[in-house]
Amino acid sequence: MTIPYLTLAASAVGGLIGGLIRLLPGLRRGSARRFLVGIAVALIVCMLVFGLYAVGVNVLRVDPKVKRGAALVFVISAMGAYFGSGLLGGPKPPPSDE
Repeated sequence: MTIPYLTLAASAVGGLIGGLIRLLPGLRRGSARRFLVGIAVALIVCMLVFGLYAVGVNVLRVDPKVKRGAALVFVISAMGAYFGSGLLGGPKPPPSDE
């Protein structure tokens, strides 16, 4: 069995960038823990969104012309992290304590 290191790295980097784009504008002083939790959730969601895409479940509702490669993995993962868990159609996240 070969481990797809490039695919995993592209997904993780895409998820990290998508999560940063989503979270940095709302970052406030003293909210480091909330930020780290947000990045962790973004990475989990990005991996799940890409995994779903890989098996034929497209929750992003996009139809890219490119069907494989590291760039596709990166973009799908970044979009998944940016749009967040709302893509998955589950329950809404709990309200913030702000």
